[in-house]
Amino acid sequence: MTKVKSDSHFQGKIGAGEPNPLNVIDANGGIVVGAGYSGSSIAPANGIIVKGKAGFGTDDPITGVQIAKGLALKHINKTDSYTLTTNNCWVSFEGASLTATLPNAVSHPSQIFIIKNVHETNNLTVSTGITVEGVATYYGTIDGQNIVTIGPRECIWVGSGGTNYQILNHYDLTI
Repeated sequence: MTKVKSDSHFQGKIGAGEPNPLNVIDANGGIVVGAGYSGSSIAPANGIIVKGKAGFGTDDPITGVQIAKGLALKHINKTDSYTLTTNNCWVSFEGASLTATLPNAVSHPSQIFIIKNVHETNNLTVSTGITVEGVATYYGTIDGQNIVTIGPRECIWVGSGGTNYQILNHYDLTI
């Protein structure tokens, strides 16, 4: 490990865990930022944790995370039943007799999913559980229910409170 004075200046590129950096700073692994985290917390693999506020496109964030320009959410379309994961945020379903299954709410605290039924005539079932050999196992509820139904051309925003899901928004797309 190379120690550097706190007021050092570098020309070129810096690689943390990366012997051949391509950018001004390349980090191969997790990054920890802020007093109270630095030197005492472990970042997720190839991830980042920040103590304090973070601004993207702004030098004066007023909330925990502030994005000045906009936010692009990954969207996927499904024509078969599908179990959502942490990699999903916005999923559209089109087909007959489909089920959108939410992951365990305990494993996904604060996760928000946008679930859209784009079919013109069929309902979409949203479930918190799985059925194996005819036995249903549920992992939390959605507003107190194991299963909710979204009508044709409807959309819900569902958020995990760490134990169960809540419907944050429910709207009709035909209006």
